[in-house]
Amino acid sequence: SAHGSTFGGNPLATAAGLYIVKAIKERDLLANVQQQSRYLVEKLTSLQQSFPVIKEIRGKGLLIGIELDVPVTEVIRLAYEQGLLVTSSKHNVLRILPPLNVTKREMDYFLTIFKSVLEKLSEKARQF
Repeated sequence: SAHGSTFGGNPLATAAGLYIVKAIKERDLLANVQQQSRYLVEKLTSLQQSFPVIKEIRGKGLLIGIELDVPVTEVIRLAYEQGLLVTSSKHNVLRILPPLNVTKREMDYFLTIFKSVLEKLSEKARQF
């Protein structure tokens, strides 16, 4: 017999899914995603002008990839030291995936730390 999912379609999973769809609509989360995505990409593009280590910014909605011309391991470490958790999708692509209800203030917090990380990377590069 065919087997699709152990938990899919049961009453609890269905109720949870319905709740999420209603929350997305009621809180107008998609409008927030569009607004915050535009803001984030605009600010990252501005940083790219000052920090050529940023090769490309790509993505859709709030799933953003920042391709760097260095391995991201150092970026992840420096960000972590400042209280920011980020991850990678490849050895040189930083993955940014904030929650759908992210605020401008939270975006600015990320951008401040990310700029600081880029400044530290630039300092290290000048030392060599």
